[in-house]
Amino acid sequence: MIPTRFLSRAPESASTPSRSRELATFLAFCALCALLATWAAWPLLTLAELPLRDGLDFYGPAFSMLADHLRGGELLLWNPWVGGGRPDAADPQVGVYSPFVLAMALITGGGFAGYAVSLVVAWWLVAVGMFLLGRHLRAPDWGSAAAGLAVLSCGFFVSHIEHFTFVHAMAAVPWITWRLDVALVNRDRLAACQAGALWGLAGLGGYPGVTICTALWIGLWIIGRWLLGDDAGRRLGARDAAIVLCLAVVVATVVLAPAYLAFMVEVRDFSGRAEALHRDTAIAQNALPLGGLRSFASPTVTAIKKKERLRLWPETPHPAMVSVHVGLVVTCLAFLGLVSRRGPPFRFAVLAIGLLFIAAALGSATPIRGWLYDLLPPMRFFRYTAFQRGFGLIALAILALWGTAALARGSGAARSRRLLTLAAAAHGLGLAAAVAIAQVFEATAHVGRTLSRELLWTLLPLAVLLGWC
Repeated sequence: MIPTRFLSRAPESASTPSRSRELATFLAFCALCALLATWAAWPLLTLAELPLRDGLDFYGPAFSMLADHLRGGELLLWNPWVGGGRPDAADPQVGVYSPFVLAMALITGGGFAGYAVSLVVAWWLVAVGMFLLGRHLRAPDWGSAAAGLAVLSCGFFVSHIEHFTFVHAMAAVPWITWRLDVALVNRDRLAACQAGALWGLAGLGGYPGVTICTALWIGLWIIGRWLLGDDAGRRLGARDAAIVLCLAVVVATVVLAPAYLAFMVEVRDFSGRAEALHRDTAIAQNALPLGGLRSFASPTVTAIKKKERLRLWPETPHPAMVSVHVGLVVTCLAFLGLVSRRGPPFRFAVLAIGLLFIAAALGSATPIRGWLYDLLPPMRFFRYTAFQRGFGLIALAILALWGTAALARGSGAARSRRLLTLAAAAHGLGLAAAVAIAQVFEATAHVGRTLSRELLWTLLPLAVLLGWC
C-alpha cells in the first residue's frame, strides 16, 4: 500500500526504467526476506517446536483467545479464565486495539502456528523498513539489503522469539525513523504524521517499555538533525524541528489513546504495572550483562548462556537478554561509515544515540539507566532494561548504511580492494572471537564446532556482499 515513489531514492534524473529497476530490486529483496524468515521459523510454523516460557504461557494463548473472539464477531475485552477475571483490553501486550495483531489473528485463526506467522511477518517488516531507510539515506541497494538482513537476523529479534510484543514494537523503529527523517530533511509535515501514526500503531500491540523508549529515540534523532543538519549540510531550524516533534507526538497520542487510557484506568486496580517501579527493579532486573557484549562478534554467547542459564551471569537469568550480535560485516561497515571523510556529520549523532541505548541496557553497570529513571518519569514504568540494546543495534545498522555508501564510491578496482579488505578484517575478527569465546567459557572441547559456526556466520554475509557488488 506504499506508493511507488516512496520505494525509490528519488535520483536526480528519475527515469522510468531506473524506477522500474528499483521496484524490481525492492520486490526481490522482499521475497528474499520472506523466504529467510520463513526458513528460520519453520520449526514453529510446522509446530515441530513451540515458543518457550512467555511465548508458551502468555503470548501464544492470548493470541489464540483474541482470534477466537474475532471469529465470534467480538473483541476480547475481559478474560474470565485468568486471576478471577482480567481486563485484557487494557493490556497493550494483548493487542486488542492493534490493527496488525487483529489482522494476523483473524487471518491465521490463532494457535501457535498463527503466532509463528505473526512473528515471521514482523521479522519481514523490520528488514523491509531498514531497506527503505537505506534508500532514503542514499545507500546502495546492496548495502540497504545487507543492513536489512543483518537486523532481521540480529541477536535482538532472534532471541525474542518468545516475546512477540518486543518484536512487534521494535520492528516499527526503522519505519518510524524513515518517515521521521523524511519529515526533517524535506520539511514534510505529512511524513511527520506518518511517523507518529507508525509509532502509535506499534505501541498498540507492543511492550510499553519499547513504546516509551521509541519516544526517546525520536526526540534524540530530532535533536541530532537540528544540531548537525541533513546529509547535504543544510541546517534544520528549531521551528521546523518543533513542528515535526509536535505532529508526531499528537498523532501518536491519538492512536495510542484507546489502549493506554484503558491501561491507566482499569489496570491500576488489577495490577501494580500501572504504577512506577522501584528504582532498583527498573534499573537492574534482567539488564544486559557486561559479559554479554562479547556477543557482538559471535552468536555463540547466547547458545552458551541458554545452556548455562543460572551459572553464567546469574543476575540476568533470561538468555534472551544477552545478545548484541548483528554480524561482523555490519560492524565493520559501521566503522567504515564513521571514519569515512565524506560521511554526513549526523552519523556521530547516530553513534551517540546507539551508545546511549547500549549503556542504558547495561542497567546498573553504567549510570545512564539511573539518570533516565530520575529525569524522565515514563522511564520508571518498565523493567527488562536489556531490550534497549535493540535500538543500539538498529543504530549500528544505520551507520553501516553510510559505510556501504563510502564503499560504493570510487572506481571498480578501488571498491573491490576496500571490500576485500573489509571481508578479511571481518573474517579474521570472527575467527579470533570464536577461539576467545571458546576459551573464556571453557568450551575448548568444542572449538572445532565453534570455529565452523563462525566461518558460516561470516562467509554467508560476505558472499551476499560480493555477489551483490
